[in-house]
Amino acid sequence: MKRVFKIVGIIALVAVIGFGLVSCGGDDDGGGGNDGSLNGTWVKSPNKITVTGSTYEWDFGAGSYKGSISYSGGKATATTTHYKTGSSDWQSVQGSQYTVNYNYSLSGNTLTISGMPDNFANMNGAYTKQ
Repeated sequence: MKRVFKIVGIIALVAVIGFGLVSCGGDDDGGGGNDGSLNGTWVKSPNKITVTGSTYEWDFGAGSYKGSISYSGGKATATTTHYKTGSSDWQSVQGSQYTVNYNYSLSGNTLTISGMPDNFANMNGAYTKQ
């Protein structure tokens, strides 16, 4: 009887590990659940957003922000980790990282951003892929 319980226990353990591996999926899309659809440079003057995998850089004319981004299925989250003004060097935001959640949609070479908070409202609108 002990042997049967031991075998059932091993089968259960193997099943749990197997289901865990299957549910994790691969990590060949740049990480963060990103589907790769936003990769590239998007422009809506004076804004220019460059997305590469799970990182972004937003140049808004008078300066720039950069950090991490995760996106999929029309929802995105961007967390700012660095900033610079003019031609200065990148500065860390040091503990005061700012996270923004917003919506996006893609149609051909047009990226439309909506739902940005008031202090980033100028980012809402249609961007063209360069």
